[in-house]
Amino acid sequence: MSFFLAPVSNRLFGICLALLIENLPFPGPAFAQEPDQPERTESESKNPELVPLLHDYDEAIEVAKKLDRPILIVLGAEWCAPCKQLEKELELPTAEVLFRRWVVVKIDIDEEVALAKEWQVNSVPAFRILGIDQEVYASNEGFGGLKKLVAWLEENFEAVNPKTQRFLREDKPVDSEIVMEWIRMLRDKRPSSRKLVIERLSKNKDLSARPVIETLAAGNLSQKLGALEILEKWSAPIAGLDPWEPYTISKERLELLSRWLSGVGQSLSAGPD
Repeated sequence: MSFFLAPVSNRLFGICLALLIENLPFPGPAFAQEPDQPERTESESKNPELVPLLHDYDEAIEVAKKLDRPILIVLGAEWCAPCKQLEKELELPTAEVLFRRWVVVKIDIDEEVALAKEWQVNSVPAFRILGIDQEVYASNEGFGGLKKLVAWLEENFEAVNPKTQRFLREDKPVDSEIVMEWIRMLRDKRPSSRKLVIERLSKNKDLSARPVIETLAAGNLSQKLGALEILEKWSAPIAGLDPWEPYTISKERLELLSRWLSGVGQSLSAGPD
């Protein structure tokens, strides 16, 4: 029997075959399917939780710990006109980013005198950035508009970011990889972050001594200034060294520091003239 079909019969056969496939209980051919779409993670499909303006400090601490967020303290008073303007701007849609990234708590200095005194409030509105450890990392006073406030908060966010805080504070064995990450973090010019980095490097002299000297020699200006501060904490012979004047950080001075840190010449109190 011949399987050759005439052109008209071929078209008819094709139509019948298509109808048959369409009504089969299993999916059609792979080439007819839409490409698979990757599943969206929870963080991609949802915005961070929006936390409304709080008025209780203890509650703010608990919420910050639960959500792993830094805290913005807004200190004001009923008689303060700029404070009222701030309140209005915090109700604008553009302020939403603030409440999705920070735990914001408003404190009335006339009702919370002790807190106002503790945070050394001289004028209102005043702002204090706190970590979940309740330590103040940055302060500001006066209100120049929501845009400036948000910009200031962004400048300080990473320094007070709970993830950064845990990395700098976690009590686990320190190795060379962690030390090098601390060294990289010296690039951050914000005092609150640098303070923690310098503290950790200073307390781990055995592992950080060599990287600190190398950073003084080849790091950027911010890192060099941090390295110099660490060396000062160690009472190293740093007299005359100035990262702003690169020629002062000579090969001879670096070798002197290396010998000092290795235990040779520990009595030296200053470098060569």
